[in-house]
Amino acid sequence: MACIECCRLNKRIALWSDNKSCRACKTRFYIVKTYFSTNDLDAYCSLENHIARSFAQLVEIKTFEDFTRKWLTRINREVGPSGHGQNKLRLYKDLKADFTAKQYRKIILPVKHRSAFSKFRLGVAPIRIETGRYEGLRLENRICPFCADITVESELHVLINCKLYSDLRDTLFAKALSQNPHFMNLPDCDKFAFLFSNSNMIRICAKTCFLILQRRQFSLCK
Repeated sequence: MACIECCRLNKRIALWSDNKSCRACKTRFYIVKTYFSTNDLDAYCSLENHIARSFAQLVEIKTFEDFTRKWLTRINREVGPSGHGQNKLRLYKDLKADFTAKQYRKIILPVKHRSAFSKFRLGVAPIRIETGRYEGLRLENRICPFCADITVESELHVLINCKLYSDLRDTLFAKALSQNPHFMNLPDCDKFAFLFSNSNMIRICAKTCFLILQRRQFSLCK
């Protein structure tokens, strides 16, 4: 910007906006300079400084680092965005520790299977741990309607333990054992992570998620 003549209208507007920028007048310049300052880019906050061609690449790197840092903080919060209630990304954070496209997105799946798979990953499957939230129920009161014992109907319970889906689970677990002989010895949370992360398990896991939701809906309508 320093090379633009001061008489040019765009330079005059830039200088005016820069001069007006402050906490009480948050112009575009104020927002950009604040962002630069918080990301170690203070050297580029002045209009008089020369901006090299590598600047855009540097900003891109810093912006991505800042975004991924905030993203990781958000998904690992114990409470939801509103400040109360449990973070529904309770399982997602264990499935995705880095900001990269996961294998399941690169595999061609039936739309209904992909949808069910994604709902379980993101903690928005229509089961009591989620639907009970709409009713304002405490977590411990979102009980599985199909089990005699008082157990919260969570994604882990549905996929790993609920008796209603035992036949579907047997098929799923048989495939898992063929991929990992120690699968049955894993804690439930690690079993869940394996089923949703192993590239050889994605197709059958997505199909199982769909069949579980389909059977659940049918059982509730009896």
